[in-house]
Amino acid sequence: VLMAAGQTVYAVVDQVQMPAWIERNGISQPLEPGKILQNRDRVITGSEARVLIRLAEGSAVKLGENAQLDLNALGQREKRVFTAALDVAQGAFRFTTGIFSKTKHHRAVNVRIATITAGIRGTDLWGSSDAERDLVCLLEGRISIFHPLDEARELSEPLSFYVVPKGGAPKPVDKVAPEQLATWAAQTEVQSGSGYARRGGKWKVDLATVDSEAEALAQLGGGGLDVFSRIVGLLA
Repeated sequence: VLMAAGQTVYAVVDQVQMPAWIERNGISQPLEPGKILQNRDRVITGSEARVLIRLAEGSAVKLGENAQLDLNALGQREKRVFTAALDVAQGAFRFTTGIFSKTKHHRAVNVRIATITAGIRGTDLWGSSDAERDLVCLLEGRISIFHPLDEARELSEPLSFYVVPKGGAPKPVDKVAPEQLATWAAQTEVQSGSGYARRGGKWKVDLATVDSEAEALAQLGGGGLDVFSRIVGLLA
């Protein structure tokens, strides 16, 4: 279990490729690295965004762009079993172990990707929900799959995936080609050169000396007038 200033922490934001937000008690705020997440929090990502969340037992949750994740049941039950219920209403999602800790932990994590619920017992999976279908793909380990229109299934073969067309019945379990999996996986990975922020990461501020407002606006690029006006307002 993670600790911060004497507080038990079950989930914390590790990396953010903006824009992304947290909704808590009906209030929306920009998401930033180091933000401690609580039960009933909602994480939302915008266009081209990515978010990496560290869970208390060392696993990681990755979100792609235009995603929505609700966190519930964060806690620890008897025998130090970590619990979580992760509800992905839309977007691409990955749950993976071993990023933050190589030690094996006991966990009881359920992930719901729109209409599909996956029970995780120490594994690596990728899933997504969009306007056409809901999908879960097993990368490693074992998951139990549940859907209202199908019998319970267990996936144990790596690269097995389960897909449900919107408004339709689940399709038989199939196997994804490595090339397609690479395309899917890239949707939840932070993009190099994107200027993402991470806990403990370095940052810098670029300054320029100019002789006129026109040159300042040129340095700011698109939207420069609005930004410049706000800066002037703050300095006035």
